[in-house]
Amino acid sequence: MTAPASPLAPRFVDIGDRRVHLWEAGSGAPALLLHGFSDDGSCWTSTAARFTNLGRRVVAPDARGHGRTPLLAGDEFTAAGRLADVERLAKVLELGNVVVVGHSMGAVTAMHLAADRPDLVRATVLIDPPLTGRELDGERNGANPFEEWVREVAAMEPAELADLCRLENPNWTHDEVMAWVSSKRAVDVALFDRRQSWHGRSWRSAIESIEGPTIIIAGEPELGSAVDSGAGRWLDRCQGVEFARIPGAGHSVHRDQRERFAELALGFLARSTD
Repeated sequence: MTAPASPLAPRFVDIGDRRVHLWEAGSGAPALLLHGFSDDGSCWTSTAARFTNLGRRVVAPDARGHGRTPLLAGDEFTAAGRLADVERLAKVLELGNVVVVGHSMGAVTAMHLAADRPDLVRATVLIDPPLTGRELDGERNGANPFEEWVREVAAMEPAELADLCRLENPNWTHDEVMAWVSSKRAVDVALFDRRQSWHGRSWRSAIESIEGPTIIIAGEPELGSAVDSGAGRWLDRCQGVEFARIPGAGHSVHRDQRERFAELALGFLARSTD
């Protein structure tokens, strides 16, 4: 089945001393979409269309150092910093009690927002967050494992990079491929020189602190899912959180298997928020 065309339109929003670039579409109850590392808000193309077709407003910001949201002098690239940006954006936009959907790095931000600010979050959809059975919760101040890869792909010609993406992700739409290509060339590599963390604290305690409805949708570890088998076993036993793996999906579940992802995520939201 062909994915619906992306409705996303860009604009800037000032949140204090930071200008955040975001992609927005639709009207109605808001959904805040938080992208993964080295993506940007435009990468939600197919998911955004699904949400707007069901009468929701979509807000998809570019994280600091990604897309057109700058990395400011003195910025850290930590979980706490990314969370603070999203909290301020939600306040400025007056999103109220919002559905939050996050992928990978963005799923960590969504998880922490739901845990810390239940007043802001109505329901949470976490797409393949980086969760391991053996927790690595400390701040990462040294080498980032993605630095060499980001620099390598950013140096490629757009057409060559698009061909690589299509080869590795045959189920993605043309719009998803082109958004991915554009996002990789927009990462500010200066973030690799900043203080960094992915979680900054226990992901288990964060999930257990979430009061509202939550679903975690992961791919298969053999295909690149960041939710390893140990974390999956813990999630299967976790009370109050739905957990599902989608066969045939890797890390980018919402792009690898669009139809099944939409069925799970939108079905969950219908049960939880309507």
